[in-house]
Amino acid sequence: FGSSKSNNAASTVAGCAPLVAGPCPSPRPYIVTSMAVIDVEVFECERYRVMGGWSKDYLMPTESSAYRMRNCKKSWKNLAEVDDALLGPGWTWERVAGGDGWQLSPLPSTDADGWSYGVGFSSSFEGAPKGGVHCFARWRRMIRSQAFAGDTALLQAVSGPAANGCKQVDLDAVGELSQRLLDTLAAGSVYQGEAPLHKVTKLKWGLAESLFGNKCAANLDAALKSFIDAQRSRTTRVQEAFGGSAVDNAVAAARREQIDAEFIAEERESFATLAIRKYQPEISCSDTSGGEHNCRYRPVLCSYAGCGSQVSSHALQSHQEHCRFMPLPCEKCGEAIPRGEHRMHSSVACPLREAKCTFACIGCDVPLVQQALVKHLDDCQQS
Repeated sequence: FGSSKSNNAASTVAGCAPLVAGPCPSPRPYIVTSMAVIDVEVFECERYRVMGGWSKDYLMPTESSAYRMRNCKKSWKNLAEVDDALLGPGWTWERVAGGDGWQLSPLPSTDADGWSYGVGFSSSFEGAPKGGVHCFARWRRMIRSQAFAGDTALLQAVSGPAANGCKQVDLDAVGELSQRLLDTLAAGSVYQGEAPLHKVTKLKWGLAESLFGNKCAANLDAALKSFIDAQRSRTTRVQEAFGGSAVDNAVAAARREQIDAEFIAEERESFATLAIRKYQPEISCSDTSGGEHNCRYRPVLCSYAGCGSQVSSHALQSHQEHCRFMPLPCEKCGEAIPRGEHRMHSSVACPLREAKCTFACIGCDVPLVQQALVKHLDDCQQS
């Protein structure tokens, strides 16, 4: 979760206390706190009315609703609407004892109750820690954790309980399809313009419906195409029909980087695993007994030190035959060196690699290996 500091030691909002310089939370509306848990942020906003004090009810009719996100036009009236809008398929909100899960998480410049103040509301939610005669707006940051519950929860959210039996699929295929799904979601988001968190969440639901819903396509390619087509406007389709491109390559690359962070690896792998079971049963385990069996797709770790790759059991031998961490004897000294380090070992570390006498430039041409060089220099007739 990145942070930034103001260029100035302090700045001032007109009529308010000085802004306090210090680290600010990332402009992203979420924080990845672990492999499959994120903290989502929203801002609760209020306005001041003379004789009335501070309240969400005093927000102007032309303004956004009380709960907003950083650099986002969308807003919500209450936290229940936020919960619905920001929870993707397969995700669950985490609850905190004694509360609904939303917790105050003050910005650097706040009062004792976590409020920041300003003349009006800014999209970056930077404000002063104390109100003044011209400060009629205030806001405070709230966060809540959500966790990805896995492929069973993902499938149940879209099309009901999963079938019984072994759920393993080919892991190489999962990796390849995960990247394809990332590209697909990113491409779909470009057609939608900006992609704040609530839009990305909606796109995930759309992708899940295209892949696993009751009206999904008969094959994987058609399912992904139907998702992309659903994001394209009529104007975009006409433009592309006449040979134009509605997607700028630089924009597409930047969007893919954004979606890579918001469509996390565990989530993509669950989408891919379910898609392979549905559309490519030939690389999925066919056992339906639910009991123990020798599954050729069960995940196993490569045993070579430093590797850590996880592959399907049927592919382990093939992986290890080409694994860069497989120890192989050096052709000169015989020491076991990982395959990927042989070239470096041969050129800078092998004691039996070829060497030249320091005095070769003045006539010493004795053939040497590195481990004999020191002794040779003591005896060299050219020294």
